Amino acid sequence: MADDLSETEARSRFWLINSGGLLHSERTDLSEEQRRYAQPADRVANFPRTLENHRIDLSDVIHKIDATILIGLLTLPGAFTESIVHEMARKCERPIILPLSNPTSKAEAVPEDLLRWTDGRALIATGSPSPDVAYKGRKMRISRVTDGMFFAHPM
Repeated sequence: MADDLSETEARSRFWLINSGGLLHSERTDLSEEQRRYAQPADRVANFPRTLENHRIDLSDVIHKIDATILIGLLTLPGAFTESIVHEMARKCERPIILPLSNPTSKAEAVPEDLLRWTDGRALIATGSPSPDVAYKGRKMRISRVTDGMFFAHPM
C-alpha cells in the first residue's frame, strides 16, 4: 500500500495455503480473517486441483504464479519439496525461502537442500537454530528469524 496499491490489490499478492489448500473464495471452511486473504474464485478457476477433495495445493500455486517469497508456518515437514523449490527458482533469480516452523523437526525444508536446489541462490532464514551449511566450498551461516529478518550469507 506504500507503493499506492489499494488494500484489496495488496492482499491479492498474498497466496495463503493452509491444511485445506489455497485460501480461495469458494471454500466454505474459512474464518472471516482468512476470507479477507482468499483469492477470488475466477482468479483460480484454471488451477489444477487434487482429485480426492478438489483442493489447490502449494505445488499447484507455485507452478501457476511467479512467487518470490515462500514462508512456512504450518509445521509440515518436507512441504517445500525439490519440485516446488526448483519451479520457484526457475522463475525468480533470488528466491526468499523461510521454513519458519519449529522445532526443526517440523520445518518445511532443510537449508542445505534449499541451497542445493537453487544452486545457492536462495535467501534463507529459519525459525529454529540451524547449523552452518557447506555449499560449493563456502560455509554459509543460516540465520534464525527472531525480531529481525536475516538470511544465509557466506562466512
